[in-house]
Amino acid sequence: MKNETDPSTDYQIIMTLGMNIKGLDTCQNNVLFWNGKYAQIYEVYGNKNPVMNGTFESSSTVMALHEESIFQNKNGKIEILNF
Repeated sequence: MKNETDPSTDYQIIMTLGMNIKGLDTCQNNVLFWNGKYAQIYEVYGNKNPVMNGTFESSSTVMALHEESIFQNKNGKIEILNF
């Protein structure tokens, strides 16, 4: 995570999730984790604790995060989810 107050240093954030991770993606201050059964989206700001914005069931094994949208491959089709 980029440190806006001191550009010469960055933040390290350690997160413990209640699931095994098969994939992750980041965009801006958001982080998306998924495992083929569930997905979780977190918002991260600096050295503050991450805030979970949502969790949902998803059988997708391929996902991507862009701004406030999640793209997922489901049954050979691309679905767009907003959060």
